Amino acid sequence: MWKDSETNIDYLNFNYLVEVITELVTDNDITPSTIGVYGDWGSGKSSIMKMVEEKIESQKDKSVIFVHFNGWLFEGYEDAKTALCGAILDAVQEYVTILGKFKGKLKSSITSLKKKIDVNKLLGKGLKYSLDYFLTGGIGILADFTLGSIKDAIKAKANSMSEKQLTELLDLFKSEESKRNEIANFQKEFAKLIEDTKVNHMVVFIDELDRCEPDTILDIFAAMRLFLFAKNTSFVIGADERLIRFAIKTKYKEIPENNLDIGKEYLEKMIQYPVNIPVLSNEEIEQYIALMLLEKELKNKEEFNRILTQVRGLKPSEKFGIEHLSSNGKYSEKSKECFDLARQIAISLSGIKMINGNPRQCKRFLNTLYLRMAMANSRGVEYDKNVAAKLMLLEYYKPELYDKVVDPKNKEDFDEIESNKVKDKNVFKADLESSTWFSEWLKIPFKLSNVNIGDYYYFSRKSSRLNMFLKSNLSPTAEKCYDFLKSGNATGRNKAEALLKEVSAEESLSILKLLSDDMNIGEQVDKRIFESFISLITCRQELKIEGLNIVKAIPLQKHDVAFVGKLTPLIDILTDAETSELEGLYSQNEPLRKAFEAICDLKK
Repeated sequence: MWKDSETNIDYLNFNYLVEVITELVTDNDITPSTIGVYGDWGSGKSSIMKMVEEKIESQKDKSVIFVHFNGWLFEGYEDAKTALCGAILDAVQEYVTILGKFKGKLKSSITSLKKKIDVNKLLGKGLKYSLDYFLTGGIGILADFTLGSIKDAIKAKANSMSEKQLTELLDLFKSEESKRNEIANFQKEFAKLIEDTKVNHMVVFIDELDRCEPDTILDIFAAMRLFLFAKNTSFVIGADERLIRFAIKTKYKEIPENNLDIGKEYLEKMIQYPVNIPVLSNEEIEQYIALMLLEKELKNKEEFNRILTQVRGLKPSEKFGIEHLSSNGKYSEKSKECFDLARQIAISLSGIKMINGNPRQCKRFLNTLYLRMAMANSRGVEYDKNVAAKLMLLEYYKPELYDKVVDPKNKEDFDEIESNKVKDKNVFKADLESSTWFSEWLKIPFKLSNVNIGDYYYFSRKSSRLNMFLKSNLSPTAEKCYDFLKSGNATGRNKAEALLKEVSAEESLSILKLLSDDMNIGEQVDKRIFESFISLITCRQELKIEGLNIVKAIPLQKHDVAFVGKLTPLIDILTDAETSELEGLYSQNEPLRKAFEAICDLKK
């Protein structure tokens, strides 16, 4: 299994992205700076930021402060501006303490800044509105402007603003004069603190920003721009650019200028250096999967690191292949299997919209595959990962077709299409004609004709599908029997009892499991189906223990006096020890205990 989180292993040769971000972060001539690492959820943003940190650390410059901030964690619990400012000041304090530089002057500066973090003191509501307006208009930092320049800037940026609106906005600035002065003082104190620590670089990694509410996103931007923008500081923000722009547009629905793309303007003002993570190509998906499989199969870590070095040396036009594993052309069978499986998965995953060249989704696919393999192994079931992967591809991409393929009733038709002998009445003929992907999927060289598909189907762990599979495995007689019992009426139960003598023990157990799920769908047990459930047990008493266990597993809040009353036929065939088990269950509820005792008295 692979951990579903950021990694420092460069499976995708993203080193060129890491290099350029590292260069931007460590170039103090362009600080203060903000770098946006843009990509979809699961595209590798967090991993790239982790690799950037390791790259900087490898340069052995100890005068670097790293701050990690996840705005999503603070949402709803603490003001994001306060949390971000506090996290940075805590990191500075830890840095100077570890290096033995915690002198009185620095301690006093940090204490002073922490006291000023109080958001109600630093940024009033009126000033916040004004700040947001300025940032969206591309004017700059609020504290740098006089009231005269502010007035001119507003007129230049908002031709449609009325004189009354302009007056109200200027009144806000006048009433918040002291707060604006405090912001300017905070900036100066913070810049002086960074200078006094002699730190070469302070890198603030802000992750999961695109998962936050619009207010939180804007608060974090405000904290960055107003309070923390100082020489030698860089902010690296990992986010889906589209979601950030959407959040900004959601917040600012009534901007006066109709022709202004508010999301684009705001983001361009905040992010100076955008770095986009490309969507993976088919070849890169194959490389990613192959390397993850090889990491599991190769016991020699040095050998795997050598392979990673080979990957980093590839040019964009070069494809990673098995020939990169060895200089003498000799490869282990496990290595060849890894590449073969990666190729087959990649070919099909590239066409799945939900994957869409996304590393996290590829990893989830592999984790699901290996999870099912582990479950099968624990149950002593033979489970070939190549066959499982082929079926999972169909399950992901064409779930309805997957249900048809695994349906035992369609086995003969499926065997025909696997052997290229399709008859006119074949249930898959229309699918073959309408889906090129299905035709390509059939060519994956792992035949299913001689495989017990039921085992693979079982470990998909979806109860609705498991029930469908159980029902599809019933003989026509057993299926009729099940349908009669599920009807929940006395006529149906009588018809089912007449058929049960023709139903095998295995099929009877399947019917019992199906009825168990049917009766437990709602908040209360469906008593009509429960009565059929009890009827089945009394007719086929070999199901008694299984049935008793199902009854005991039903939460007690779903039991009532009427439910207990319908247990009478079951109690009649229970031993004294089995009856005591139910008595112990109902001893926890006085009305149910009395109802159960009344039934037992009748039995005597």
